[in-house]
Amino acid sequence: MNYDEDREIKMKALLLNSGMGTRMGALTVDQPKCMTEVYGGKTIIERQLIQLLNAGVKEVVITVGAHEEVLKDYVTGLNLPISICFICNEIYSETNYIYSIYCAREKLHDDIVMMHGDLVFDKAVLEKMLSYSKSCMTVSSTEPLPEKDFKAVIENDRISKIGIEFFEQAVAAQPLYKLNRDDWEIWLESIADFCESGEQSKRKCYAENAFNDVSDRCHIYPLDIKDMLCKEIDTPNDLSVVTKLVKKLDQENDSQDIFFIEQRYDDLDKYMCDNSVKRLMFVCGTAVMYHPLYQYICEMESRLGIKVIRFSDFSPNPNYESVCKAVDLFKDEKCDSVLALGGGSTMDVAKCIKLFATMDRCKCYLDQNVEENNILLLAIPTTAGTGSEVTRYAVIYHNGKKQSVVHDSCIPKAVFYDPSFLKTVSPYNRKATLLDAFCHSIESYWSVKSTNKSKAYAREAIGIILDNIEPYIANENSGNIAMQKASQLAGRAINITQTTAGHALCYMLTSKFGLAHGHAAALCVAWLWPNMIEHVNDCVDKRGEEYLVATLEELAVFMGENSAMAGAEKFRNLLKMLKLEKIDLTRKIEATDKKNIIEELLDGVNSERLVNYPVKLTRATMKKLYNDILG
Repeated sequence: MNYDEDREIKMKALLLNSGMGTRMGALTVDQPKCMTEVYGGKTIIERQLIQLLNAGVKEVVITVGAHEEVLKDYVTGLNLPISICFICNEIYSETNYIYSIYCAREKLHDDIVMMHGDLVFDKAVLEKMLSYSKSCMTVSSTEPLPEKDFKAVIENDRISKIGIEFFEQAVAAQPLYKLNRDDWEIWLESIADFCESGEQSKRKCYAENAFNDVSDRCHIYPLDIKDMLCKEIDTPNDLSVVTKLVKKLDQENDSQDIFFIEQRYDDLDKYMCDNSVKRLMFVCGTAVMYHPLYQYICEMESRLGIKVIRFSDFSPNPNYESVCKAVDLFKDEKCDSVLALGGGSTMDVAKCIKLFATMDRCKCYLDQNVEENNILLLAIPTTAGTGSEVTRYAVIYHNGKKQSVVHDSCIPKAVFYDPSFLKTVSPYNRKATLLDAFCHSIESYWSVKSTNKSKAYAREAIGIILDNIEPYIANENSGNIAMQKASQLAGRAINITQTTAGHALCYMLTSKFGLAHGHAAALCVAWLWPNMIEHVNDCVDKRGEEYLVATLEELAVFMGENSAMAGAEKFRNLLKMLKLEKIDLTRKIEATDKKNIIEELLDGVNSERLVNYPVKLTRATMKKLYNDILG
């Protein structure tokens, strides 16, 4: 886990976890509801605590009841740099959380963030709430009014009533509050009056009933979060819905930690310790063994007490059998994490280890369903171009055939960039990796699956590439750092959209003529770009021809040109400048051979990537592309 230890605000958080959570069925037989896992292997309460810590809230009061010791042990075992006070409601089975708050009242004379223990929310909701100057409760003006959950009645811009029974002048509400001390003291006093009244019904009602009695003095305002995530989990169905929302949100929020370490490796050590790594599988090729970072990782046992198990028994374009050896080693050595140091093939092996390590080793891993697991995956890329370190894709070969392994959970949790690795990249591969990142950006931008998020990544990557071509080709440190950033952004873009025809058509060129992948992709993109401009009327993007025309014009602007065709021409001129505008054949291809080669290339086109292309491509068009490229 990763968090911000330096940020701090003077406020306490109150997490209400005394209930029994009976509606969750078997999930709460042995543990409280807040320990239910949501996406990414994190529990509800772990997410809450990390979000509070990152927001600067470092004092937390947790009410407990059912499964008290289980929860205490679990929270303590998280080892978060946060002060936690547990308050037990001894009669939790006879009371509601109003009485739990009453039990904790002596610890709560501060500004307060209060939330139910089954609440899952976007970190942006918490940040928005904490930046609001007044006392507030999260509401949504876009959510339909729930039948059985909280609604807030709004009068004169303030909340006058909170409860499940209100429908007039009401909005959907969630039990997440930011309460300034003056307002909170009024509510807390009313809670005490309820609990000390001697009426059992006033210990079993909601704490909001006590608020309703003093809402004329306790001024709580609605904080409209609209469609932002903030939901309670009361049932297994709720868990399923929220898990999907959290998965989507985490992907959009790029829940990946990025470090630029450049021979300063303290961040790597700290990350290992913060995540309690004990037994690390270190995946690397032999080519990196010259580098100081290789030795630094191997010495983690003496320095940090972390057992390092190295695996290097794989080749470029790794096969399934090599991955099986790695998975067996991971299991036999009881590893808890994987670190990949290398290029795309190394990343592929490491990703597969993570995905396969919890599967049945007696069955083919490729035939089994992938499930989320808590194995930590870290990456240190030694090239700039593939973007593999930020994508959900891995490629291995089984029985001579390429197998794509795709799953969101194989995106590394953290990436460490050291530009010194790029110093030894050959001039040809340096050009090819630049073009690979460039093609990722361009293809993602025009993909039929593009989103505002993916286009933002692609746009930024294109700008960085164009600004740093010369220093990168000259092997300057600034250029190397910039290209690593651009490759990462381009990788994020294709992680959302996938690549398109440029990559669909290039794979066979790579294998047939020994071209670097980025070179082959660029040859295809350079031909496709002007062809697309000339055939926008064949648009298959559901957003329509006008949208595609606008997209091509936007790409031209990013290229520093005034027209779509000028943008395409600038890309072609880049290939000429790099002296990669054609395939350097050792001999002239005879006409008969050329025809057979083109048919072979056409048969090898990747149809999965082809469907992402925004205009219709016929076999005749692709044939012309290959014919022109081969010259």
